[in-house]
Amino acid sequence: MAYLVEITPRAENDLAQIYRRIARAAPYRGPIWFDRFEGAIQSLSNFPERLPELPKLSSPGRIVRQLLFGRRRQTGHAAGPAQSEKATVRGRRADRSDPLPHSIWMMVRFRAVDYTVSFDHLADTDFERFTYDLLEHKEFFNLNWRKGTGLSTSPADNGRDIVAETETIEVDGARRVETWFIDCKRFKKGVPPKELQNLLNWATAERPDVVLFVVSNFLSNPAKTFLENYRRNNNPPFRIKYWELPQLQRLAPKILLRKYGATDEPIKSLTAILKAESEFYDRVWYDRHKLTIEMHRSGKRKLKRDVLRSAKKGARAIEKRYGKKNLGPYSDVDWGILLGKLQAMRWILGDGWISDSVWLR
Repeated sequence: MAYLVEITPRAENDLAQIYRRIARAAPYRGPIWFDRFEGAIQSLSNFPERLPELPKLSSPGRIVRQLLFGRRRQTGHAAGPAQSEKATVRGRRADRSDPLPHSIWMMVRFRAVDYTVSFDHLADTDFERFTYDLLEHKEFFNLNWRKGTGLSTSPADNGRDIVAETETIEVDGARRVETWFIDCKRFKKGVPPKELQNLLNWATAERPDVVLFVVSNFLSNPAKTFLENYRRNNNPPFRIKYWELPQLQRLAPKILLRKYGATDEPIKSLTAILKAESEFYDRVWYDRHKLTIEMHRSGKRKLKRDVLRSAKKGARAIEKRYGKKNLGPYSDVDWGILLGKLQAMRWILGDGWISDSVWLR
């Protein structure tokens, strides 16, 4: 079974800080080690059950496994298939004379996927447009798509299909804006090394912070070897990254993949929608039930004995179904989100929108 590896934005930011640290300390070995480490994390998409389970960190709703990487003890933790909402990355070194981290503790999330993603049917310009939308989704700003024409093909763009900026947060909390040069490569086969040279030449001249190759499938092995040799021989003043098909599948929201016809995953079934609607309704009813009980006890509203008995019986059934600790109390924000989900489910099922005044607490 295939799995989708998910790393939260906070963890990605921590990884960027680790990269900058080791790249400064070991300009050649650092980036190569980091690329291999990222590859080991992404390998969790295939048969994560091969990793040993850590019983002390696992729970009934979350399995924690240990990933060992490198000749020394590089450790990480992968939680799935049910997992917490946040991922964290912490690095430490046992030997301060060695610039590479002795160990990294990382929580990543992975879940089973039964669908495929493909960009082979897109034209080059459509793949660039997809990349532009993806960067917007990842909160890049000042995006400049260097298409330069309304035609289906683009003129010479000096190796940069898109120029964008993003904000990073340093270890001390300082904020810094980075400039990225992005080159989109839509190839049905592996991208050859010669396709990478143009962007690298322009990046050497203009010195962005990051050079990113977005690849519809994969870089060829010679291309990856070329990038490793380029780092070693040139020590460029910018970071070199590439997003291949597995990373695009992880980074892109499903609605964006559907927009470009890049996924065959079916839309949720009517049964799944009805099940979700029933759960949201139960949660709203339970919250209103608790409020009604408080009003009954304070004398503001009196309930008949048989009504009270029936309501308490229904509340106990909901507590058993979802767990009492998972049923509130809700903040005003959480309450609004809950009502929004319920209304969305009912709208999909054919109901009209309900006035907010109906749900005032």
